[in-house]
Amino acid sequence: MRSALGCVALGVLLLLVAGTFDAEPLYVTGSALILLGGGALLWIGAGARGASVSRELTARSVTEGEPLTVRVEVRAGRLPLPPGFVREPLLPEPAPLPAGRRSLKFRVDASFERRGRRMLAPPSLVLR
Repeated sequence: MRSALGCVALGVLLLLVAGTFDAEPLYVTGSALILLGGGALLWIGAGARGASVSRELTARSVTEGEPLTVRVEVRAGRLPLPPGFVREPLLPEPAPLPAGRRSLKFRVDASFERRGRRMLAPPSLVLR
């Protein structure tokens, strides 16, 4: 989202410079950057509408050291998903989300070394 806004801001700046110094080639570049940034903003906004991420645990409880299998599913709304990533607390780093997909499923195998109750934060979907 920030890069799309930066693209629009750069386009506006180029249009201002083109108008100030009467540099006609900068009008084309500035206009193209504004259209590109605006299109990216629209795609991210429309692609995020209706998108969801869900997590399914294979077991309600596990014993110490036993693996727990977690299935994570990302679903798009009406439009394909823009690029981004899924933040899952059980993963060491976010899982990348390729652009243009309608759904993505992946599995995480986790184990806990210490006993006790664990509260897992919900997975989150970050679109860029």
